[in-house]
Amino acid sequence: MSFAVGNIAAQPTLDHLVLDSSTGRRRRVVTLTGVLSVGPADQRGIRVFVRGQQPAGDEVGLYLPEAVPLPPTGEVTVVAEAMLAQVVVDARVDNMEMIYGIGSVAVQLVPDTAGQARWPYLSFTCYGGQPLAVRYRVTTSFSADPPSPSPA
Repeated sequence: MSFAVGNIAAQPTLDHLVLDSSTGRRRRVVTLTGVLSVGPADQRGIRVFVRGQQPAGDEVGLYLPEAVPLPPTGEVTVVAEAMLAQVVVDARVDNMEMIYGIGSVAVQLVPDTAGQARWPYLSFTCYGGQPLAVRYRVTTSFSADPPSPSPA
């Protein structure tokens, strides 16, 4: 069963300059947060669960809508988090137990087609086979100083 991203509610972006105490250089720190819904891509049909068998996790990924373009080269530090924002327990039927959760959270920097910037792509694995609300936070840090000119 494949999962799809539904509604995305981005929260205000935190964007500020900091001073790297080890190098004395300025860095820009951007934190993107929000809540999104994920659920089975195809809601039609009958779902059958076999006792003692948990549905496998389904990977979901997306480009964050409020992301700022990141430098095409140079060091960029990226940290991603994703967690359940809402858990709804329906019921236990005939001793059937389900595990819900988020795992394998990762972010990668994907260059745009022109090579002018990189964009964060957030991915995670959903467990449980039911619709979930997921809260995410992606923090990037990169140099705010202009690149040093190359010696001629």
